[in-house]
Amino acid sequence: MQAYQATITPPRVRLSDRLTRAAGVYRPPDDIALSRHFLRQHGEAALVAILRHEVAHHIVRGRYAARVRPHGPEFRAVADLLGAPRHAPAFAAPRTVHLYRCPACGATLLRGRRLTRGRRYSCGHCSRRYDARFALRYLGSQRDGPDPHHQKISHIPR
Repeated sequence: MQAYQATITPPRVRLSDRLTRAAGVYRPPDDIALSRHFLRQHGEAALVAILRHEVAHHIVRGRYAARVRPHGPEFRAVADLLGAPRHAPAFAAPRTVHLYRCPACGATLLRGRRLTRGRRYSCGHCSRRYDARFALRYLGSQRDGPDPHHQKISHIPR
């Protein structure tokens, strides 16, 4: 471990309310975000283990740059040295869902992500192909909504 410390700068570590699917994430060159939702459900000891996993990513990036796979043999060697887990336990977190409505049939579509800007979408129930009469209208987003389920929609690039 001493060999790694001589050449790698410490990362910035922060808690995030936005991480709802991953317990932690490493964003090069030196940012580690940990899920506050994961911390609430699994406690500090589990979060420290996730921190070790993300620090292993930081060490591997510092030593090898982008020349290695994210969970390749170099990562596994460092993760084992740090006692970092390969995977995090599951956890529940609130989701942000985006709501769209068809002006013709009134169907409401819930999406986990906003529809791509620069593309037009229409209701898949009213038409198999894009049709401007059935263009979806954005209603806004809500937090703590149900898990988004993807319904069929038709799209066409502009």
